[in-house]
Amino acid sequence: MPHTVVIAEIKQETNTSASPTTLKDFEDFHLYLADQIRVGLGKSNSEIAGFLEILDKEDVIVVPVIATFAVSGGPVDRYTFNYLTNYLTQELSKIEKLDGILIALHGALVSEDFQDGDSEILRRIREVVGNEMPICVTMDLHANVTESNVALATTISGFHTCPHVDLQETGARAARLLMGILKEEISPSMEFIKLPLVVPASNHIDFEPGTYKDVLDFAFSKEIEPIIDISVFTVQPWLDIKEVGWSVIVIANKSKAKALLTAKEIATNIWSNRKSLTSTTLMDPREAIAMALKQEKGPIVLSDLADGTMAGSPGDSPVVLKAAIEIEPTKTVFISICDPKFAEVAKEIGAEGVISSEIGATWGRLFYDPLKIEGQIISVGNCEFTFTQKSYLGMKMNMGLTALIKISNIYLVVTSNPTTTTDPAYYSAVGLDVTKAQIVVVKTHAGFRDGYRDLARAFYLLDTPGMSSDNIKTLPYKNIERPKYPWDTAMVWKV
Repeated sequence: MPHTVVIAEIKQETNTSASPTTLKDFEDFHLYLADQIRVGLGKSNSEIAGFLEILDKEDVIVVPVIATFAVSGGPVDRYTFNYLTNYLTQELSKIEKLDGILIALHGALVSEDFQDGDSEILRRIREVVGNEMPICVTMDLHANVTESNVALATTISGFHTCPHVDLQETGARAARLLMGILKEEISPSMEFIKLPLVVPASNHIDFEPGTYKDVLDFAFSKEIEPIIDISVFTVQPWLDIKEVGWSVIVIANKSKAKALLTAKEIATNIWSNRKSLTSTTLMDPREAIAMALKQEKGPIVLSDLADGTMAGSPGDSPVVLKAAIEIEPTKTVFISICDPKFAEVAKEIGAEGVISSEIGATWGRLFYDPLKIEGQIISVGNCEFTFTQKSYLGMKMNMGLTALIKISNIYLVVTSNPTTTTDPAYYSAVGLDVTKAQIVVVKTHAGFRDGYRDLARAFYLLDTPGMSSDNIKTLPYKNIERPKYPWDTAMVWKV
């Protein structure tokens, strides 16, 4: 008799300094129900596709329930959190025979009511299906894993890569674990260690030589029988909550002792490299623009990471735009900003008209001010794009009402929705070819290294103000537990 397995996804990465995340934010990325899930995500680079890759080869009845993902933002509002979780649990309660659950969570979801939103989702699932039901979970590399997560899940498997190019592979890992449990081939023991460590996100690059790659390579080299899965979670750094920090999860087959020993080895190695892991170099935007303009060929990618939309920032900072306008570049520069009111004004004026208005700082007034600009409206209309980079390949992104503005040699894309800028398809959506630009500005810490790795001639990380700054020691944290590195450099910690 075939097993019945539910597949689901509820994902959002929270930046606690950002404005609340609403149901519209989930709908703007994707919100699929039932049979829509296979159509919308079955051929994408997603955990859902990984679930299906394995389950479709087995004697399994697959029940897709909900798959939804919001661009990183502030805490999820009460209505939205309850709407999504209630839909999932209500559908679960209708299933007469259920053998297992595969669910993709982010691991850093904070809601209006719950600092550990992912645990609350799992707790509500457990209320419906009981404590014996195997629930195999996937989480983002930047998950803030907690003891509650581990207590509620049967297994947790995290991405190994940053930029995140292994979403489908991670989903497949979790699905193999679930099928091993259902076929009684494995009996997993999961061990978890939390480290008092937060690391700037621009250092989370797994494919470049350096300390970060070294600690990951060391960790994954430990996956030797009876160890069947290892994850290192490097945490979303902009969570001003009590229980925040790196973590290690090791899953062993029938060996709790081996899982714990391996987790301790990995955590100890990470801690011994904490100083190097937290060291970062950022450039003044004017200096970076001037240096990029001197290069013979582009595109040179400048990362305004402190306003990173995949880190929960709103994408509304005009700081780099201001620097570019003041420099008066003689070569082509592409820049983006999110400002729905500006886009509406541009729509009223219409293409080929001239717009003179303030722009930016709709949400980020604590960090920067609006900028008065004047430029020609090249185009204005609703835009979207489909990811072409490996991360999120095949998923669609709704930019909302979008205006393209020309200010001398600067081409400014103004979106109404906070939008991921990691993929060249972002600029292609308004007719811009990034290979023709000298400078391309993105708002992301790491994802652009996937989208632009075969195009960019150089990458510069900018030192700008914003709610996802890599100068994490200067941000206004109030709730994190202390001591914690790098705030407390003299602290002593042992596993």
